[in-house]
Amino acid sequence: GDPRDVPATATREAGTGAFLPQLPEIRIPWEHGGHFRRFSRWRCLGDLNRREVLEDRTCVFSDVCYDRRSLDFNFYREADSEAVPVFYDPTTGLKYNFRSRVAAGDDADLDFVHLNYHRHSGVALQRWAPGLTVTELSAPVTWSPQVVYAPIPPDHETLHGVHMLSAPHRDPLNLGHVAWEDGFPLLLNTLMLGLPSSCLHIIRTQSCGGAYLEGSEDHTRCQRFVDSFIRPLAGLCGSISSLSDLAQAPSGNRSSLVCFDTLVVGGSFAIFDSYSHNAAKAPAIELYRHRVLAWHGVDPMAAPRSHRILVTDKKGRRAIHNVDAVAAHLQKEFGHEVPVCMTSFQGMSMAEQLQLLSQITVAVTPCGGISLILPFMPRGAWVIVMNYADRWWLPWSKGSHGECSGCSWMMDGEFWNYVGGLHVMQYQVFGANSFEGGRPGRHTAVV
Repeated sequence: GDPRDVPATATREAGTGAFLPQLPEIRIPWEHGGHFRRFSRWRCLGDLNRREVLEDRTCVFSDVCYDRRSLDFNFYREADSEAVPVFYDPTTGLKYNFRSRVAAGDDADLDFVHLNYHRHSGVALQRWAPGLTVTELSAPVTWSPQVVYAPIPPDHETLHGVHMLSAPHRDPLNLGHVAWEDGFPLLLNTLMLGLPSSCLHIIRTQSCGGAYLEGSEDHTRCQRFVDSFIRPLAGLCGSISSLSDLAQAPSGNRSSLVCFDTLVVGGSFAIFDSYSHNAAKAPAIELYRHRVLAWHGVDPMAAPRSHRILVTDKKGRRAIHNVDAVAAHLQKEFGHEVPVCMTSFQGMSMAEQLQLLSQITVAVTPCGGISLILPFMPRGAWVIVMNYADRWWLPWSKGSHGECSGCSWMMDGEFWNYVGGLHVMQYQVFGANSFEGGRPGRHTAVV
């Protein structure tokens, strides 16, 4: 029948199963001295030659444990055998620790992986420490386990399934950043490591409640984006919790150790920073679209049967200054055959926004965060995104994304050019007449 007739509950359940099969790994028990002993294991994707290059390093740990007393993660290694190196440094040789601290006699302060986006200027990096408290929600956070030369103690609790440790994004109140630099990388990690799961257990270094006053507008918005773009990865059988939740032992459980069958850390978070970073990720973007839409009860396989044009009405910076005139022009040119609607998305639930987008075939939008809900549109839809332009005091200077002075530039083009399911067009802007008040700028409204 018509795929649009699928009930929302059936759509959600179908969406959670859109994965490649997970392949079994070698796990052969090793008997030593007449009894079995368990030790931690790990494998990674990314640079294992240069310790300082944490970027894009994505890893999975098995039988690594969180100690509720020390509030730290332990990696258990056999003491009487030669260890597998962690790094193969091309200048100084083999390195065996995940964590380096000058205070402990090491040559540098380094962790093993990033837990969130890390290129945020003006906010101090927070390296992992026992009982880590993220003092600023936008802080870049790194992580590493400490090595314990002993088998896993028999008195411990084991958590099964795929668990992921992550930190909130630098801007938890921006839809685009939460969706594509916080939620999407978590899904990407499972695909890259061959650990597809519709029941992820996501552990956050800090929850929205730990950063914003309960009931405040910021808390509500933060939680809304978590529920909209991260919870779909947990599915109906997974969970989202915080480190503070992990530190609290369940009632009646006296063990201080909680061990993970599978713990995923690290990842590739800089989605909007480089073209090469997103190469070959179009299928993963499609899968994330599928998961999010299905979770909100929107059939990701459905396609509109008639055209409908949407104009995004955004106020403030990066807006379309004459948006009413744009909508009127579209209505004059196409309104006799194609409905033209204009929305700011204000007052709509996320499910309502995604349901609206499922009926749109052409969208006209300002650049920036408000545009980044549009990758959830139907396959084959057209998106027209406003460019921006900046001017520099020195004509040969360039912006942080390589923008030349006065050039028409596509914001988040590093990402948009890999959204393979859409036809993405740019509305270029040149000269003062293209901007509100005649003043070009990255945040100025476009005419």
